[in-house]
Amino acid sequence: MRFWMLPALLAIVVAGAFASAGPTSAAEPIAFTIKFPPGQIDHQTVSMDMDQTISSPLLPAPKKQTMKMTAKTTLKQVKSDASGSTVEVTYDSVKLSGSMLGQAASDELDKTLSAFVGEKITLHFAPNGKADKVDGVDTIVNKLPAGVGQTAIKQFLSDDRIKDQFNSGIEQILPTKPVSVGDTWETDISHKVSAVEVKIKSEVKFVGLDEVDGHKLAKLEFTGKGKLEVAGAAGTPKFNVQQFDQNGTAEFDLTRGWISLQKVDQHMVGDVNLNIGPNPASMKIDQAVKVTSTLTPSKPDDATAEAKKPEAAK
Repeated sequence: MRFWMLPALLAIVVAGAFASAGPTSAAEPIAFTIKFPPGQIDHQTVSMDMDQTISSPLLPAPKKQTMKMTAKTTLKQVKSDASGSTVEVTYDSVKLSGSMLGQAASDELDKTLSAFVGEKITLHFAPNGKADKVDGVDTIVNKLPAGVGQTAIKQFLSDDRIKDQFNSGIEQILPTKPVSVGDTWETDISHKVSAVEVKIKSEVKFVGLDEVDGHKLAKLEFTGKGKLEVAGAAGTPKFNVQQFDQNGTAEFDLTRGWISLQKVDQHMVGDVNLNIGPNPASMKIDQAVKVTSTLTPSKPDDATAEAKKPEAAK
């Protein structure tokens, strides 16, 4: 793997969902309950913009890097019972663009990501809303073209990684007990990205309620500080992070029972000891990442029509 690809892919997975009709108020504390309505179909879009500067004795001058990735998926509940819910996730589109060290982002990696389009994985959620099982990841990855793209995806994408992504995203934002507008709470999460463990402590505030198209939306604001810990073997990069800050906003759809909007700004400054070959070198990274995730529930009639489509037409 080229040394610049690690922080770029790290940004994708770390940093890993409406117009207001007017505020309302709630006197009683509100429980943020995860729900899986029968037959529910949602359309999710996640976009990531990364800008970073790398300085290193290996480079004649600091280099600017950019990356933009957009992924669109459709989430469809296919089963729900006392043991939890099963959701089918279909990749509708995955696009990657940017430049690294003055060169366009790898066409091979972009081609590999596009091979996800049309493929599906299934996730099982326990009654408490936590993802506890994933199927289909290995099947998709093994179908991808061999090369650096497939190698990178195998390293950063796994059943455990996907479960961790869903669960840590929920745990970082949502309260564990009913709260009222104006309340604040703290969260402390950790999750792994390959050999890198990301730890983030956040403070979240319930700032208000909106209602849009019959959906009650709880508006949240959050700030967090994090750190990276690497349990790498000899010869792997070593991280030393001096700054890792996050701030953002989110909306939890109380009617649907899921996060419908999340915007995150992340700033990270640190050193990476490449530790490669007989003459190890280091590089300094100053990275800014913006992530936006939106989840748009299908209307009941849309979901019914989708469910009635013949399998060959879907």
